[in-house]
Amino acid sequence: MSNTTTTHRVVASLTGRVPTTTGLTLLAGDLVALFAFVVVGQYKHGYLFWEYPSRTVLISAPLVCSWLVAGVVCGLATAGSVANYRRAVLWMAPVWLVVAVVGGVIRRTTLVPGYAPPSFFIVSILFGWLFLGGWRLLAAKLL
Repeated sequence: MSNTTTTHRVVASLTGRVPTTTGLTLLAGDLVALFAFVVVGQYKHGYLFWEYPSRTVLISAPLVCSWLVAGVVCGLATAGSVANYRRAVLWMAPVWLVVAVVGGVIRRTTLVPGYAPPSFFIVSILFGWLFLGGWRLLAAKLL
């Protein structure tokens, strides 16, 4: 198989998944929602993000990186992902479930400050759905 054929296959598999202006708006909103999710979580545990900016970045990184990769691969950075309210939630929910579990596993390591007890997984899944779902529903209405 030639390199050209491989390149064409990769490009073809990404067609419709590469973010457009709408997709970039969705991803930017996702990042704001994730930041709000982390900030509220830190506040609930006695940390203010402006007093501990490096902690905020370290805690956010596994979720943000996982979300950006999964979002593009799963088509969440497309206008079609928020074509209606149902799709906005149904496309986001399973992707967030995987991202929250991956982020939680990374959070249980020494790479990230703070320890993630088992209850963290449940809380992060539910509140992540709330924050991202809220944004995605709003995006379905506005975009």
